[in-house]
Amino acid sequence: MSSEPAKFSAKEFSAKDMERWLALRHRYKSKPGPRATLGDLQRATPWLWLYCERCQHHSPLACAVVVIRWGATASSDVLRQRARCTACGNKGAALQHPSWEGEHVGFQPFPG
Repeated sequence: MSSEPAKFSAKEFSAKDMERWLALRHRYKSKPGPRATLGDLQRATPWLWLYCERCQHHSPLACAVVVIRWGATASSDVLRQRARCTACGNKGAALQHPSWEGEHVGFQPFPG
């Protein structure tokens, strides 16, 4: 059984039907799990990309730096909230793992 609405003509599928379908569709989404700690991030990859949420400037960051600063048990939200963009000065960043290069290389090496 698909979660998509059946193929109806516009006359048969009313706004009320759409509202009901949307309510049921969102009901089955799972809740997000716990945020990774800085130690979890370091175990997964030695470095990350930080993306500024305002200007989309990005910069690599070695995970060891933030683990030394805030500890391995600190939530990764600390880094998301406190990272400051060197281009525009905005606080707040999105985290992204480096690209996977393949089984023979693993994650991309640290740029630089």
